[in-house]
Amino acid sequence: MDKRVFFLCKYITENLQQEFLIERLAKKIKLSPSHFRILFKKEIGLSPSRYIINLRLEEARKLLETEDFLSVKQILLRVGFNEQSHFTREFKIKYGVTPKEHRNQKWAEEESKLKTSHLFKIKINESSF
Repeated sequence: MDKRVFFLCKYITENLQQEFLIERLAKKIKLSPSHFRILFKKEIGLSPSRYIINLRLEEARKLLETEDFLSVKQILLRVGFNEQSHFTREFKIKYGVTPKEHRNQKWAEEESKLKTSHLFKIKINESSF
């Protein structure tokens, strides 16, 4: 991978909350915006904008699964989306469900695992005494 693209991928990943303008990203690696777009697409296989959206969606998915006390709004802001409707639309396109539906599915899976776990059965048996 071209070291300039590698540098920018790392930079983007570490700064997802920021707004990324193609002109600024290109300037960071001393390329014109058009040359930057071509190089990035050649190296990554995605446009810079699509790459950033995909990274943000993946981070949001992880947060939805692990951060139970953050609202969807807090999560979308944390990963760099500004509008809930845009975030929800992109999330549904990528994962087939809305962020809220995704979180509810994960909760249902966890609840099901708990109900079938050995510890849950012991707790139920202990309370029947």
